[in-house]
Amino acid sequence: LDELLTLRTQQLVEQEKNLLGKLQRMFPGDQDILEEVREHKERYALDVLTRRSPLRNSEYKEPQSSPEIRKQFSKLKDSLLTSAKNDPNIAFDFAIAALMFDAPETSLVILESMSLPIERKWLLLEVKLKCRRFLEVLSDLNQIEIALAHEPETFFATAYLRAQAYWGLKQKHVAIEILETILEARPNYRSAHALLDLWRSQ
Repeated sequence: LDELLTLRTQQLVEQEKNLLGKLQRMFPGDQDILEEVREHKERYALDVLTRRSPLRNSEYKEPQSSPEIRKQFSKLKDSLLTSAKNDPNIAFDFAIAALMFDAPETSLVILESMSLPIERKWLLLEVKLKCRRFLEVLSDLNQIEIALAHEPETFFATAYLRAQAYWGLKQKHVAIEILETILEARPNYRSAHALLDLWRSQ
């Protein structure tokens, strides 16, 4: 899981995919691994679209590298917003695309224009974290906890996101305590261990 977090941080998509496949073979049916696979698919579902784009991937990662790229990047975001509005049935896919293109604010606009089923609101929370909407994340988590109180995984999933929101709000001790609580019950929960080591070193 430490290696998985490293690959994800470095945006090594194929290597992350290969490692997830290896983990699935080693631990078939493990719910934490299945959750990591689900998140990976959502995050990189439109990777093919990225490769077919008129801009190169490296340019999307650094959209401020030149005036021309900034102009094209702005047009791309406008196009995603327009497409999502004109075709609501696949608006969620456009939100994922915006996130992949390092445009989380655009992704957030699309997602907030939709009536999301509860299972898709997890992505909305992830996007809000990227947009540094930490107080909104904490508020939304309370609603999700009530709606999904019957599911045993809800506690861990909401606690994991809550820790990141508190860290973003500079309440570092609270964030670390939450991760420690998660790891006491689930020593291998998602990337919590690697994240905790990173936070303790800062």
